[in-house]
Amino acid sequence: MLYRGDDPQYFSYSTSMAFFEFPSFEKELTDTVQAHPIGSGILAAPFVFAFSMIDRIIGSSIVDERNWDNVEASWTLFGFVFSSVFYFWLSNFFAYKGLRLYFSEKYSVLAIIVMILIQGVPLYVYRRPVFSHIYEFFLQSVLVYILLWCSHRDNHRQDGYIFIFLISLIIGMVALVRYNNITIALFWPIAIWSVHDNKFVLMKNWKNIVLTYLILFVPFIVFIGLPQISNDNTSHLFIIQNILGVMSSTKIILLSLININRWKYVLFGYNWGLFYTAPFILISIFSSLYFKTNYRKALIMAMVPLAFNFIYLVITWRTPGSWYGYRYFFFSAIPILLLPIAGSIQYFERKFGQIIYLPLLLLSLLPLFSMLCFEGNSDNLTLHTGYKIKWLGGWDNPTYQLEVWKTLLFQPKEFLVAVLKGGPLYSVYLLTLIFNIKSLLPGIVFEKYPYLEIKVFIKSIIIYIIPFISYFIFSKFRMTRK
Repeated sequence: MLYRGDDPQYFSYSTSMAFFEFPSFEKELTDTVQAHPIGSGILAAPFVFAFSMIDRIIGSSIVDERNWDNVEASWTLFGFVFSSVFYFWLSNFFAYKGLRLYFSEKYSVLAIIVMILIQGVPLYVYRRPVFSHIYEFFLQSVLVYILLWCSHRDNHRQDGYIFIFLISLIIGMVALVRYNNITIALFWPIAIWSVHDNKFVLMKNWKNIVLTYLILFVPFIVFIGLPQISNDNTSHLFIIQNILGVMSSTKIILLSLININRWKYVLFGYNWGLFYTAPFILISIFSSLYFKTNYRKALIMAMVPLAFNFIYLVITWRTPGSWYGYRYFFFSAIPILLLPIAGSIQYFERKFGQIIYLPLLLLSLLPLFSMLCFEGNSDNLTLHTGYKIKWLGGWDNPTYQLEVWKTLLFQPKEFLVAVLKGGPLYSVYLLTLIFNIKSLLPGIVFEKYPYLEIKVFIKSIIIYIIPFISYFIFSKFRMTRK
């Protein structure tokens, strides 16, 4: 589950802290400070440390130095996997709490299902967990909840310095997890402190805003400044060059905005068009602009910096970044757009009745099948090189959405294999062992699992019980609608 590319760097950040080597990276999987952001490594480090204790106890060589031979299949690596799963379900918890401030349980759960669980996000939890997007998603979910809570509460309450300090650190981490979210981080203090009860109160809370800006740079100084000084590295120049590059690309961005073909490509392109991979994001954006609600101003304030990610990283680049979907936009946008989609479902059900759930279900099949089939085989349901953006490796699949439905209609057996790969296939494998009917399985299963490996079994059990344990804990803190 550790992809090449950016992932080893994120893992190296976490292990440098878990094994008390930070800010040095000499003993890590990648031994230099790269231009990749360090935030996901910081958030994963406690879990990487916890599971690394098993490697310490059994005397694994990973304790002394990390390399490909001792990292793969290690408990230390599993700590990062566990971390991503944990933060994903915790994100859903905060999303639910925020939704319940305005909606009943029914609409809150439906919003989470259609916006989060079927629009590609789980791929970055259970397929590519050693990455940064789940941590981006988590921080955005927390900040959206804080935004809604602050704009919903008693305005006469004074904010303590500890409360402001914690919010500032969370905002600072937003940019540390994804550098392209610097504009989002810089806008969060204004978004959180400027709206109350759907009214702008910017001037009343200007001290909170100034204090937040002063504090949010602390994580940058600690986690970027120290490694740069300690390792005498110049990767920070890469970051500055990219920022200057964006500023100098104003003309290209403006031309892209009026280019109809680019909009058609992003919305309906057969590779990762938003209509197929994230249709509920489009509905939610329209809903947030059209319907007047008592949380509208707060959300619009949070949505403003999303325009940068969408216009520059999606419309101008037109690339998913060599993996699934428009990942540069999904994870920062979805937590903010949850309320509008819940409001849309509630509105249309009250106006047209439960018949609206039929088109809702049919529309849900597009992102659901797209997600489940991704990397389902090595041929038409995965990525290949040679397309579009050469500096990203050119990984793409220009006809992916068509391939999903072609496989379903003309090769249903192949479709089932693609959908049931991974966890479901492993579950079937375990059942055949229990009932001693292994002979019923095709040979490809035993190529993946030639024998029952206890370590894999234990890790699988841990991963798949997390949602149920989370639900048990969550049910103890269930909120009532206000």
